[in-house]
Amino acid sequence: MTAYRGQVISAIASESDVKKSIVFECVEGSHEEYLIKRVKDNVIIFGGCRHAANGEALNIVDDSTIETNVTHELARQLDRLLRRPQIFDIKSGNTNSKKFEITHAWSGIMCKSSDGQPIVGEIPESMGQYVAIGYNGHGMVRAFSCGIHVAEMILCRDFSCPEIAKVFDVRRFS
Repeated sequence: MTAYRGQVISAIASESDVKKSIVFECVEGSHEEYLIKRVKDNVIIFGGCRHAANGEALNIVDDSTIETNVTHELARQLDRLLRRPQIFDIKSGNTNSKKFEITHAWSGIMCKSSDGQPIVGEIPESMGQYVAIGYNGHGMVRAFSCGIHVAEMILCRDFSCPEIAKVFDVRRFS
């Protein structure tokens, strides 16, 4: 398992031209960014840009600070995305105006496995102890299904999704 620090900004669109609630993941080269826009208040949550961090923020377990250069790169990439009408419905068509205001920046520690998949199951050396780790930055999406999987293991029930049992099995590295 490798720990790394991820960084995120929140921004408010300065125009009401961002109509849709979207989730977007963009992988360019060796890095990825992710975005979600809340409909009720036009807040955009945008994260990623680890390529701009010192050492890509690998093996950092302190999330009490942020790197300014990553915040600037997130703002630059968000501005680039806001100029792409295929992602956002831009009513004004004015691509020279600032379309958002950054309200917050924060960081959090994530953990990745060597094969990019979570590790879920009973720890072989510690019967009765279970793990669900290594979400590779996708914890909000994967944690719920992995949690159900662990609960089914504890309750000795058949797996509702046997594919998870095979792909995420804690013993696959033994």
